[in-house]
Amino acid sequence: MMRAVSSNAFGLLIVCFLTFPEPLFPARSIINLDIVSPGVIGNYTASSINLSGPAFDVSISRLRERFLAHFNISHTFLYNYSILNCVDFQNEVQNMLARWYYTVDRSESVTVIMTPGCIESAQLNELAATWNVLLISTANSAPAIRDKAKSPSWVTTNLFPSSYYGEIFNQLIVFHNWTSIDILLDRGSTGSYVLMFSLTIAVLENRKMRATNRDYNSSSGEFEFPAFLQRVSTRNRILLFLGSPNELRKLLVGFDKLAIQGDNHCHESG
Repeated sequence: MMRAVSSNAFGLLIVCFLTFPEPLFPARSIINLDIVSPGVIGNYTASSINLSGPAFDVSISRLRERFLAHFNISHTFLYNYSILNCVDFQNEVQNMLARWYYTVDRSESVTVIMTPGCIESAQLNELAATWNVLLISTANSAPAIRDKAKSPSWVTTNLFPSSYYGEIFNQLIVFHNWTSIDILLDRGSTGSYVLMFSLTIAVLENRKMRATNRDYNSSSGEFEFPAFLQRVSTRNRILLFLGSPNELRKLLVGFDKLAIQGDNHCHESG
């Protein structure tokens, strides 16, 4: 009996689809989806378009394959060859994005800002909130994302905003019961390291943690890592280094020279 009822019901559905007027079942229109990815060109940061762009390309390709029947997807990398660091990009990103956004009439499309991120997420969020468009940040975020009045359309894949870096390092120090630490910053590296440095110093000072700070600029000349590490070894076992991979390599070479000389008191962390 149950099988007979199912068969009759299926037959009824077929009759309904065949006899209802066609206008009741209009074809679903394809949505135009414009995705823009503002970013920095070069090797200044790990989230630059050079390094993260291939992953974005693969993801967009997968989206097109999966939602071909529903979306017509376009993707634009937005950059300026004359902007090579995160600080300059943060200052210019709103102007760049606004020029792109207002170039064409976007009333017939859906806009999404999907960015690899540097330190400009707050500036992007201001425009996304004003335009009521989706903002997806990946490598960068900020506490403002929790305030839905200010960030109504912002989501992130980053679990820990960059503005919390100071707290990250503080928790690391507390976890290992370290009582003091040396911090070395290369101001010639990316702006994000400078941000980490200032945030970390502020948190450690607030928590009364003993921290000895030193900075240098790799773009102005070579830093004497062996001599610096020799001095660090007399007061600390922990060194937090904030700088580019190339400068980190030089630091490790200096550390190796120190170890060969028989002083293995210093331990590096970066």
